[in-house]
Amino acid sequence: MKSMSSLTLNESSSPMRLARWCAALIIVGVGTAAFVLSFDALRSLASRAHIPAGLSWLLPVDIDGTIILATVGWLAMADRPERVFFSRLLAAGAVVSVAGNSLHAVMPIVPAWVCAVVAAIPPVSLLLDTHGLAVLFRTVVTPAPAVIDPPIASTVSETPVPAVAEMPVPVVAAPTAPRPKVVTPEQIATAVAMHAAGSTYRQIGRKPHISPATAHKYVARATTAPAALRAA
Repeated sequence: MKSMSSLTLNESSSPMRLARWCAALIIVGVGTAAFVLSFDALRSLASRAHIPAGLSWLLPVDIDGTIILATVGWLAMADRPERVFFSRLLAAGAVVSVAGNSLHAVMPIVPAWVCAVVAAIPPVSLLLDTHGLAVLFRTVVTPAPAVIDPPIASTVSETPVPAVAEMPVPVVAAPTAPRPKVVTPEQIATAVAMHAAGSTYRQIGRKPHISPATAHKYVARATTAPAALRAA
C-alpha cells in the first residue's frame, strides 16, 4: 500500500499535471463536438415536427439547458435528499436528448406521435427547471458542526483521601466526695483513755489512727456526757 507521502508526490508530479491538462482539453473538445452535433440534430428534428425554422433552435436549448441545470443541482446537493430530484431530471434529459438524436437519424418523415412529444418538451422542461430552481433557492445550507475540543483532564488526583480517624475524647469522671471515715467504739475508748492519761490530741490521733480533730470531738463528747448525767 502506498504511503500518503508517495501519493501526494505522484499527484503533484509533472506527468500527473500533464495528464490532467490533456484530459481537460479532450473533454472540452469532445463536449463541444457533441453539443454542436446534438444541437443540429435536435434543431432538425424540431423543424420536421412542424416547428418554424426560425424557432427550431430553441428545442435543443430547452433539452441541453435542462441537462446543465440538473448537473449543477446534482453537484450542489451532495448528501442531501433533494439530490434525488436532480438525479432523475438529469437521467430524463439525457434520455430525451439521445432519443431525439436517434429519431432524427432514422425518421426522415416524423409521425404525429413524435410531433406531439416534441411539442410537449418545452412546457415540461420549463416546469421541471422552475421546480429545480425553487429547490436550489429554498434549500438552506447547514454549516459544518463546530469541532469542540475534548475537555482537558484535571491535574488534581481523583484518588480519595482517607479520612482521619477522630481520637476519642477521654471522659473524666467527676470527683466524688470522700466518704466519712467510720470510727469504732474501741477507737473512741482508746482516745478517751489516752486523754485521761495526759496524752495530747495529736498523740491520741496517732494511736487509734484517727485525726486529732476527730479525737478531740469524741473525747469532748465522752467527757461531757457523764457531767450531763450527774447534773440530771
